[in-house]
Amino acid sequence: RDSETAQALGGMFVTFSVLFSGLLIRPDQIPVFWQWAYWVFPGHYLFEALFMTQFSDDDSLIEASSGSSFYRALGCSAVDTDTCEGTVAFWLEVNYTDFDRDNVYYCGIYFLCFIILTR
Repeated sequence: RDSETAQALGGMFVTFSVLFSGLLIRPDQIPVFWQWAYWVFPGHYLFEALFMTQFSDDDSLIEASSGSSFYRALGCSAVDTDTCEGTVAFWLEVNYTDFDRDNVYYCGIYFLCFIILTR
């Protein structure tokens, strides 16, 4: 219960939370053994709530990078001379298939329980 132990454990917790949040390693690319971490650590819930509340209805156009999953989902090919564009909402749908706007309330409940349990 000293400050050095708290800093070490806090640093490890933040590292694992960010690593398994789905941003650095896509959920479908996380090894089977580590998939439990995606659902336990709070990073996943934080980013799901943030992305879904801010970007799920965003119709702003963004350009797809050649060869990306977004590029392929738009049906673009290297032969096309036009820029390949899609909406932010569609990018979110393609890249984070398990994120759902209906889950935002569950994310809030998760954080409430997390705060109560870690106090």
